[in-house]
Amino acid sequence: MARLEVGILGAVRRGLMPRSAPRRRVSKNEARAPGLLRLARNDGGAAIEFALVAPIFLLMLLGILVYGLYFGLSHSIEQLAAQAARVSVAGLDDTERESLAEDYLADNARYYPLVEADRLSISAAPAAGEPDVFVVTLNYNLTGSVLDLFPAFLPNPEIAASAAIQRGGY
Repeated sequence: MARLEVGILGAVRRGLMPRSAPRRRVSKNEARAPGLLRLARNDGGAAIEFALVAPIFLLMLLGILVYGLYFGLSHSIEQLAAQAARVSVAGLDDTERESLAEDYLADNARYYPLVEADRLSISAAPAAGEPDVFVVTLNYNLTGSVLDLFPAFLPNPEIAASAAIQRGGY
């Protein structure tokens, strides 16, 4: 047997009367001083925390990105110097070795995505006091590059890498 609902509750459940919005419970403190509790609410607290933390977080993220690019570029320059030194061993005299190192850089620098060949300068010569050791030194100038936009993050505006290789007589 169905239960018969009477009164206001029954009329609301049957759809004869509209439902009213639920009433918010009022605490004793709010009943005493309703204006003061508005100051204690946390509406917008997350937005303020985000406004304080986001710039620091984004600055750290930018620093990580710039350092990553710098270290990637530095590694590429070191690899180019090492390969140019290995190639230069095939030369018969110092001028031919220097020419081989320069030709290697001109041909292969484009295969390194972070390296712009026009920013590279090479120095290839025998080591001072050691005629059997040939040294290839590369300098890469960051002035005017993308990384130069963030000088506060860069340890040095120029990347230098050297590679030495011995000619015979191991």
